[in-house]
Amino acid sequence: MANPITFQGVAAPDFRSSNSMQNEAVKSLLLAGQQIKDAVGAYTQKRVDRNQALLQDYINQAKTPEELQSESFKQGYANLVSSFKGEVDPLKASGYLDGRLDSLTKRMADQTSIEANQFKLAQDKINAPIQTDLFRTQLGNAEEALRFAQANNPNVIAKNKVDADVALA
Repeated sequence: MANPITFQGVAAPDFRSSNSMQNEAVKSLLLAGQQIKDAVGAYTQKRVDRNQALLQDYINQAKTPEELQSESFKQGYANLVSSFKGEVDPLKASGYLDGRLDSLTKRMADQTSIEANQFKLAQDKINAPIQTDLFRTQLGNAEEALRFAQANNPNVIAKNKVDADVALA
């Protein structure tokens, strides 16, 4: 019989350090990829923000509701939005447009109200001496004022009417 084969303990190579280096390289590549992705996202967001600001500036150029709703303004707005190639938030853009329209309409209503109030104040200043003279002639002195108030007091009139109705019955 032949001699049996015996294996001598052969030392296997140690790959732990190379595996560790490979894991570190993969982590570095993943981190670099994430940083590039974040940089591109930040750049895209900056472009969207810049486009939003340009769009808001264009909307703020309108000084009246009529100007904001004119065909030329709408065409310019559409051209500006299309030049951004989708790098604008449509909800924010329509919010700017609606908000500006509301603001201009409110401003116009407030201005009309102010003008009406100023006209009324001017009329009251003109009519004040006339009203004062009218009250003086109607009331005369304190005794006449008291008689006038009693004669024109609805409670006194109602009581006198009740007394008169009782007297007639």
